[in-house]
Amino acid sequence: EVAMKDITQASLQGKNEVAVEFQTDDTGTATKEDALVEMTFYVPPDSSTYFAEEDKTSAKVFLDSVLEKADLVTSSDDVILSMPEVAVVVPRGRYECQLHMNFLKLVGQSQDFKIRYTNIMRVFVLPKVHQPQTLVVLSLDPPIRKGQTFYPHVLFQFHNDEETEVHLNLSEENLEKKNKQNGNGIPDRNFSGASSDVFAKVVRGLAGAKISRPQKFKNSSGEGHCVRCSYKSDDGYLFPLEKAFFYVQKPPILILFDDISSVEFARQSMSQYSAAAKTFDLVVKTNSDQEYLFRSIQKQEWQNMFTFIQERDLKIENLKQVQQSMNAAGGRAAAQAAVNLDDGGSEDDEDSDEDEDFKESEDESEDDDDSSDNDESGGDDDDDSDDDDDDSDSDSDEKPKKKKAKK
Repeated sequence: EVAMKDITQASLQGKNEVAVEFQTDDTGTATKEDALVEMTFYVPPDSSTYFAEEDKTSAKVFLDSVLEKADLVTSSDDVILSMPEVAVVVPRGRYECQLHMNFLKLVGQSQDFKIRYTNIMRVFVLPKVHQPQTLVVLSLDPPIRKGQTFYPHVLFQFHNDEETEVHLNLSEENLEKKNKQNGNGIPDRNFSGASSDVFAKVVRGLAGAKISRPQKFKNSSGEGHCVRCSYKSDDGYLFPLEKAFFYVQKPPILILFDDISSVEFARQSMSQYSAAAKTFDLVVKTNSDQEYLFRSIQKQEWQNMFTFIQERDLKIENLKQVQQSMNAAGGRAAAQAAVNLDDGGSEDDEDSDEDEDFKESEDESEDDDDSSDNDESGGDDDDDSDDDDDDSDSDSDEKPKKKKAKK
């Protein structure tokens, strides 16, 4: 036997199947026991128990019976706010979002989701960069489930220029009850403004969850609070928040700073390849030995990301290497700036003289290498060539003549 009160959700799966989900124990009991979490019923089209109607299949008739007996049917009077055709990125689709007294319901064409307010841990409002869209994320514990896929974060997407004005269908008694539970989260029944803000504030008032927004971090252009990057095969955004990194879109990943053991700036060495690269990678390692690789972050975001991570006292594994790369990049930038500011060209001449001296010394070094046994370097790299030049200069009384750079 299965108690109808234990059913949390029921939905059609195809034309002739009905999936029924049950309440799961999320308290983390010590005994690992098997538990029934889902059942799928096959209802024949010509069922003699649940007769098909003109606009309903036998499976739909069975579903309606289950919803009614499990007290999952809600009338329009129970809906505090309904927002039609809301774009949901994860799980993907367009849903009618119904906010009730104790739960939020997503009604889709083929799938419905019921989210209890007690399962909403936090609400994130994340504006995208270079796109007129804002994500409102509901972080859930326990997550909702579709088949074998779990969704700990539900991503709602709103256009920035989309504004709305709503009135909550809430009685004085229920309004007072909610404000007493959630600390005056609903000061008024009327809300107006950007759709993303209205939705987030209403959910906060009904669920009592806190709203988190990006604050201190700014990207290199100063126009956004995130950086573009890739995770595995997906392109998305990485938001450095006050207490966590949040990657969106698929899959959404929330990494709390308290769970991070170290971070690493990849592809930041002094090699010629790294110096010419236009992007870098960020590796985040957690205390549970899990590793996240966020790739192809634009190199101009490097300084801001490095400063932000240092201010949060996160351990950087290759800190010395990163600092050397930053110093080298700063030196190259300063040298280029000095060249650009010089109007007379004297510094250009001096730099050219040094280049000609290096070439002549290198040629002399190669000649010395042919007649001596000390040929370990062989001109393989610039540093070794300079060392050979110093040796040859100290052993010889004549110094190579400097050539004037050709203009």
